[in-house]
Amino acid sequence: MQALHDFVILIKETRPERIGSIYLPAYDDSDPAEAPPYTGTIVSVGPKVTSPLVPGDRVAFGDLAAKSFENDGQLFMLLRANQISAVLKKDLQVL
Repeated sequence: MQALHDFVILIKETRPERIGSIYLPAYDDSDPAEAPPYTGTIVSVGPKVTSPLVPGDRVAFGDLAAKSFENDGQLFMLLRANQISAVLKKDLQVL
C-alpha cells in the first residue's frame, strides 16, 4: 500500500483506559475541541511529503483530521502530512 501526493497512511494506536493504577478520564464525543491527541505508527508516506516523516515513525495527530479505511482486515488512517502535530519518541505516552 502506497500513500499518494502529500498523504500519510498510519495505524492508529488504541488509547488505554488506564496507565498503571491511574484511570484516564473518558473522552466526551460531544465536544471535539476537548479531544485528546491520538497517536499512530506511519505505514506509508506519499512522494510529495516534504517533512522528514518515514514509515515506522510514531506520531501525534488530531482524530478529526484523519479518515479511516480497512484493508485486509486491518484498520488504517489516512491524513495529510501537515495534520501531524509531532513525531514522538519511542518511550513517550500521550494521555
